Amino acid sequence: MKVLMSWFGNILRHPSARSLSFAIPLSFGFVLIMRWLGYEPNFLIGFLTSVVAYRIAYWIFLTPVARKQLFVSGVALFKDNVVLLVKISVFVAVSAFFFGLNETSSDPTVAQIQHLVKVFGLFVVFTFPVIFFIANGGAITSLFLMTVRGLAAYSFVLWLIGQYGVVVKSWIISHPNESAIYIVSFLFVWFISRFSTRSGSYNHQSFSGHYASATLADARTFPKPTERDSKYIAAHEAGHALVYAALGCLPPGFELVIKDRAGLDGTLGFTSSFSTGHLLNGKSFSEWRMLVLLAGQVGESFAYGENTLGSLNDHQKWLDSAHIYLSNHINGIYYPDPKIRFEQESNEAKLDNLQRKQRVLLESYFSLNADVFDNLHRTLLEKRSLRNEEISKFLRQVRFPDDFPLPFGAFDDFKSVCPKGYCFGD
Repeated sequence: MKVLMSWFGNILRHPSARSLSFAIPLSFGFVLIMRWLGYEPNFLIGFLTSVVAYRIAYWIFLTPVARKQLFVSGVALFKDNVVLLVKISVFVAVSAFFFGLNETSSDPTVAQIQHLVKVFGLFVVFTFPVIFFIANGGAITSLFLMTVRGLAAYSFVLWLIGQYGVVVKSWIISHPNESAIYIVSFLFVWFISRFSTRSGSYNHQSFSGHYASATLADARTFPKPTERDSKYIAAHEAGHALVYAALGCLPPGFELVIKDRAGLDGTLGFTSSFSTGHLLNGKSFSEWRMLVLLAGQVGESFAYGENTLGSLNDHQKWLDSAHIYLSNHINGIYYPDPKIRFEQESNEAKLDNLQRKQRVLLESYFSLNADVFDNLHRTLLEKRSLRNEEISKFLRQVRFPDDFPLPFGAFDDFKSVCPKGYCFGD
């Protein structure tokens, strides 16, 4: 009993619990004030007032020094993420606007469609971005942006049904009533899901962000990387880029960047990601992608004799890719879902052997192109960002070991931009 009471007491003394104890009544107070003013709070307004109440409570319990630090962080956050914050603000405003206009239709059929979309659409808004994020990786900010974008689409669709549902019903009245309900509901939910998870053929920071190894408390200040940090970031991103030479061209808008601050997503630098757009990629492309993911850390070691701890994201993605690659029994039997110790140890040996072979291949590749890599990473360190034409000047000089994977086959001339249809799924 004493242990339980001690555990419960620790929970109550936790800063988050203390903030919640103040935020909950404050949130109810906001709701009562809105009702007194004649405004009926909706789901989105309730959610936003809860967030605001918690942040106010959190601010109240901070020390003066911590408040000042949080204010400085907020200013830095705004300066470094203006575009992202504007996007989020626009989507939140759109959601609030259409939630406020939302009305339940008096027509029974349209009201039923509205109800189905309300239930299943909300499920899609909060689950599809998470599934997409887990499957493709990326920054946590992209997950949040997908969610608020989904909420904007969700609120707009509900308003659209209430406003024009009766008109649409009269147009499809010739069809059986039950079919119309489920078809229209499906189309609306599909629209919400597509809007929530919309993404291009490649994501600028989903492949190789170089992550700061500071604690969350330190990250709130968004510190600038030191001169030493910048050297390792440049070597890391140049290492990723060197492997792109095997494509024969660079995707449109390709860039290498050393960031001035860590920002919301914790990255200090990034190399643009690349995807073929195909649902099924070949063995050579998978091998190339795994080499790209390992090349950042290899680049650091090759340039400075040691590596930092900023490759966590790369290693996790390498493990995911290697698991799929080996599950196709390319290097012998591999167990996709190991159940006993022997299967687990067998899988670990296969993973370790695969990474060891790829690191040996990368070390050979970097040694063969030592001058190219050195010039590329020093130019990036000087300019802080490089784009297609600047990067391709270096990649045109690259030579390949005999067993290096070339995903799209051998090529004569390296191009600064991939021709349409060359690498993508169109």
